Amino acid sequence: MHGSTGCIVVVVEGSLCVDITVTGNEGAEVQIKCPYSQGFEECGKYFYKGVYKDRVTVLSSGEKTVNDRFSMQDDKKTRTFTVTIRNLIMTDAGPYGCEAWCVMSRDFNQVLLKVNKDLVTSFTSKPAFSFISTPKTQTPSPSPSIDTITACTSTGSTEGPLSQMDSDSLSVAVGQVVVLLVLLILCVGSFLLLKLWRKKCRTALHQQNDRKNREIQRKRACSVKSSDGRE
Repeated sequence: MHGSTGCIVVVVEGSLCVDITVTGNEGAEVQIKCPYSQGFEECGKYFYKGVYKDRVTVLSSGEKTVNDRFSMQDDKKTRTFTVTIRNLIMTDAGPYGCEAWCVMSRDFNQVLLKVNKDLVTSFTSKPAFSFISTPKTQTPSPSPSIDTITACTSTGSTEGPLSQMDSDSLSVAVGQVVVLLVLLILCVGSFLLLKLWRKKCRTALHQQNDRKNREIQRKRACSVKSSDGRE
């Protein structure tokens, strides 16, 4: 059995970023060490099988386990709780989750357990020769292997189909861009209308001043003619 930490993408119901990877052999015992941050020593500890909404609670601190092959031990000094799985079977392989949970706070680690098949037991359990003719049956195509993995980027991002949360975030972002464009168009239109109104006001004022000036000049001309006639 060996464990390793890192970020890998596993083909299990889409893309999954894994924090802890542990490998064990069929029929043997494996230990999964789940670290947690300072301040979670007195919080509840949980061990799940599966991912996200489909996960099932296997172990929880303070409650009796329903499977005698699974056990949990919490070391508060090293801030690590260890989950032991005995008599590994092939169906034990897959994604798990370790969580230290307090009110409004949680420390979660995604775990991937791999189980190596015991080839010796599998080979000896089958007869070397068979003289009984059996009809051929069509075998279904194998599903994607859990061992198919690819590396994460340094930031922990994964390449795969967008999750529902990513789709919602994209829709919100597009909506915000549309609202900003509409507001920009309204602002530009208001500015152009204000500029046109000011131009019309200046033109009307200029025309009014021209009429007043012409009227003053006409009156002055009439006064000059009157004075000349009197002389």
